[in-house]
Amino acid sequence: ISVFGPTAQHPGAWSDGFEGETVPGANWEVNNPDNAVTWKSTTTAGYQSATSMYIDNMNNDSSRVDELISAGMDLTAIPGTPKLYFMRAYAQKNSSSADALKIYVSTNCGLTWGGARLSLLGSKLATVPAQTAKFIPTTAGQWAMDSLTLLPYTSFNDVRLKFQFVNGNTVGGNEIYLDNINIASRNSTVGIQSVVAGNINF
Repeated sequence: ISVFGPTAQHPGAWSDGFEGETVPGANWEVNNPDNAVTWKSTTTAGYQSATSMYIDNMNNDSSRVDELISAGMDLTAIPGTPKLYFMRAYAQKNSSSADALKIYVSTNCGLTWGGARLSLLGSKLATVPAQTAKFIPTTAGQWAMDSLTLLPYTSFNDVRLKFQFVNGNTVGGNEIYLDNINIASRNSTVGIQSVVAGNINF
């Protein structure tokens, strides 16, 4: 894992749609313990855009864990209640697919993370019906928005986020995509496009 410096990269609200961005890079690091399939940028699909992050989970192995970790954010500079918003697209292979996406928060440069603040498993993670063919989202309706309050961290000036994906299938599940990562006030619409059905946690 590459370690970011002790100063927050983002002093306040910010959004990232991964357009023209290199990952790993200034905004994100990738933890890939098995040095195999992991988070990477793709121009195959995006939420109302050309680019997103995804995992080629069809070629992944059982129980593999891959993590997308943000640079630091100064939440003391965001007025009101800061929240994380993001778009996801995912299909199960079948009804027993048990892939999981979990969100963690760190206030000490990623030294510790505590328990998952948001966890989506199997059908709760899916945004379309199960399919055995490689999933590529082609319409906005195949994406869902999720949100997570960051109220417990408003007094911290170097907060990191971790998007952890766990493959829960015997040999590979179906693809997962992330896009439009936004950190903003609860009452703000900074960088946020139209909301579709998802887990909006106020």
